[in-house]
Amino acid sequence: MPTWEMVPDGSMDIPLALRLKLQGQEITEIETIAVRPGDYKVSGQNFASNTGALIASGDTVEWEEPVPENERNSRDELEGWCTA
Repeated sequence: MPTWEMVPDGSMDIPLALRLKLQGQEITEIETIAVRPGDYKVSGQNFASNTGALIASGDTVEWEEPVPENERNSRDELEGWCTA
């Protein structure tokens, strides 16, 4: 099950997500995502990380629920966002 938390990083707090995959009581996958200002670009422009908004969204966004298969982006779309 994925989980996320705000963690200190220098002079600011950043969101950090962790996902572990277990098979037969053994960890078979570990995924971590840390979000820092400037990590994202929208139409070529930096998209600032708003940690306060992420914290506030915890009551309304179901972060730990998988995205339904018919609503998921393709691998090509995801890779395109990372290289833009």
